[in-house]
Amino acid sequence: MSEEIPTPAQESGPVRGVRARWARLPKTWKGALVLAVVGLVVAASLGVPGLFPSKPGYRIIGFDIDRAHADHVWFQELGPRMTGTDAELQGAEYIVAQLRAAGLKNTHIEEYDLDLFAVERAEVSLVQYGPAGYFPRPMGAPQAFTHTVDYVVQGFSGSLAWSDFRDDLSVHDLGNGTDNASWAAAAGRCGVMWNDQWTAGNNQLFRKAKENDLAALAIQNRVGPPETDYAPIFKGTYFSKGEVYPEIPFIEMSKRMGDEVLAAAGNGAKIRFDFDIPKTTVQVRVAVGEVPGTERSSRYVLIGAHMDTVYNGPGAVDNTSGTVTVLETARNLAKERPKKTIRFAWFGGEEVGLHGSELYAEAHAEDIKKNLVFMENLDMPNIDPPRGLGGWIGTNDNASLAHYKAIASQVQKGDARLAKYELTFSYSAMRIGSDQAPFAEMGKKVCFAAGSGCLEYHTYLDDISHINTESEALFGKIIGTYALYLADAG
Repeated sequence: MSEEIPTPAQESGPVRGVRARWARLPKTWKGALVLAVVGLVVAASLGVPGLFPSKPGYRIIGFDIDRAHADHVWFQELGPRMTGTDAELQGAEYIVAQLRAAGLKNTHIEEYDLDLFAVERAEVSLVQYGPAGYFPRPMGAPQAFTHTVDYVVQGFSGSLAWSDFRDDLSVHDLGNGTDNASWAAAAGRCGVMWNDQWTAGNNQLFRKAKENDLAALAIQNRVGPPETDYAPIFKGTYFSKGEVYPEIPFIEMSKRMGDEVLAAAGNGAKIRFDFDIPKTTVQVRVAVGEVPGTERSSRYVLIGAHMDTVYNGPGAVDNTSGTVTVLETARNLAKERPKKTIRFAWFGGEEVGLHGSELYAEAHAEDIKKNLVFMENLDMPNIDPPRGLGGWIGTNDNASLAHYKAIASQVQKGDARLAKYELTFSYSAMRIGSDQAPFAEMGKKVCFAAGSGCLEYHTYLDDISHINTESEALFGKIIGTYALYLADAG
């Protein structure tokens, strides 16, 4: 149905009143008003600053998916990059070499001392014993389990140098670890427990093992995920400063291994550890590069990710995905000439306690307080479509939420491949969880970007087969575009 335009005779009320007042105006006034309106329209079309509020202009950056995949292949072949290892250093050197090739400036590796542990030797086996339990069965060979597949050393595990059968340990079933009397009865033995929703964290469990004089502690993974066949997971252990870790082996086992150990122990078998896990001072590395600012170069936006992995797997999702995404973002921003500097940092030490970012923030505290505009952190920015299309960007700055949403919309509308992903945006204090935390603690504005998670998290199964560089392009474009916007603003 169409509308009819009223004739002057049909008009009434405000409309007719306006026409009457306009008719009574002098011609010179009418001309001035017309010119003023035309001027406003022209000024708005030319974008006169401050005249009308307008949407920010974002320059969407590029992202080479194939080049990012090549980076993933290189890191996969390198293998695990636990903090302080030669592999972590090689990873840092690769990053710096790529930055230099892309034309970034001030490329270097910073190193900080950290008291940590090293997994030099970790062998576990079951030994069948005779009826009295005094000697191993002469015809029975020990049943060896596979390190990282069947069991994983936990953070700050102690050592046990096996010399002969007298070092073999009887097994005591701790259930789910909630019975204090059971812990007391495990003194001098290897306590074996299984985890459930009531299970305490590593810190509390390792303390209980120490307080009850256990000779070793082994946790069976029963909480999953079942898709990984309940593979053992690395977890850190963090005691208070000055508190001494017990010098006993501490492992997590797969469900299958745990079942075998408990069943064999019921028939008199013992467990044998040969562990060399020295406490040592290592070097935490932080790889750094910059796109220098052209006007206010001392001020900077920081884009970061942790480049270390757990010791027991290649960490393709956690966090090679973040490492590669930031690297490819840096390559694409290298061609820009922002007013402020855009700095990139790849932190070691995250998997054992955020040490790399904390030590970096401490070393550069005054500069950060004075000059850091915003910090963007990417930790596991990988979306695995068979397991969902969701991703997340959180920030402690409400004003930035609108920018992230607007940039994401523009990026996804501009690339049909990226339109299927479903991002959510939220506010949070951001003071825990990953490498943005030390900067948030200093009162700086930060964000944390992550993908759909990883069922293989902290296991040997977190490999390149779960990587989707297309989704990394989505995060890289959003994070990099906002960094460029901030570097050119104000």
